[in-house]
Amino acid sequence: MFKINILIAMNDGYIKPIVTMLYSLKKNNPDIEFIVYILFNTLSSKTIKVLECEFPDIQYVFLDCSKYNNYLAMFDLHMQHISMETFYRLLLPIIIPETVERILWLDGDLIVNGHIGQLYSINFGDASVAAAEDMIVSHEDVQTYENLKLDLDDNYFNAGVVLYNLSEIRKASDSYQSSMERIADEYKGKLMMNDQDVLNLMYRGDKRILIDSEKYNFIPRKIYSKREEIKAKNSAIIIHFAGGRKPWNNSFQYPLADLYWDYRKETIFGDEYYSWKRKMRPYKLIPFNTIRFIRDELYKSVKRK
Repeated sequence: MFKINILIAMNDGYIKPIVTMLYSLKKNNPDIEFIVYILFNTLSSKTIKVLECEFPDIQYVFLDCSKYNNYLAMFDLHMQHISMETFYRLLLPIIIPETVERILWLDGDLIVNGHIGQLYSINFGDASVAAAEDMIVSHEDVQTYENLKLDLDDNYFNAGVVLYNLSEIRKASDSYQSSMERIADEYKGKLMMNDQDVLNLMYRGDKRILIDSEKYNFIPRKIYSKREEIKAKNSAIIIHFAGGRKPWNNSFQYPLADLYWDYRKETIFGDEYYSWKRKMRPYKLIPFNTIRFIRDELYKSVKRK
């Protein structure tokens, strides 16, 4: 059986999205054996038991990274929905066993809607990471490019789905920490996208290769029609609910939220599906264009915060 290394970061508060993500991963990749590395600060025995009971055939490797908290404090948190745990992946060459040559990072706020074997088997060449361009930042967020002193041809990537070539990254292990420390010092107060900004600075130019964003890191926030929704459901392999608003904690209609809940309702937390359906009932009467306008205005207000 084909084996794939998966990397996630979590805390007790994120158990429901993580279980949903892992369920979607398992459901659409039944021929793959998964080894899931979990980076955490604190994690209760109850949370660990839920994971092991829900997915007994997954091999888990729990990595307590709390001892690195003081070191990573050199980076500021600038977004309310981001936690310290996501910064732990910056320490991959240190915390992941040397026997692991490649590993796929998956954010907890996504669902895997198809087979990831082709993505995982990508030819890196000499690149260190493979990731999808962040179409929203690249085309709308001039401030991020100015803050990071990026060139226009530096395709800013979204860090929700990143395939790491650890064999290549370890070749520069001697200067790895000093590079992070330089970035933390030089860009103090300007890393508004947190660890994602750091990764974009560390893996610039030929250190990265771009993967298809509509296929492997589709962000549904920019869906503007039912036709686009149907296309995404049929073609997107990884759907990423990026940003502060999530399909599980907002009563307002979210693009592809129904697909997200199709997966969650099959998990141990599936009873929450019916509560969500009741909340959604009034919005079925609102025209799609009106929903789109209100959704975009809400997103702008969250972004300004």
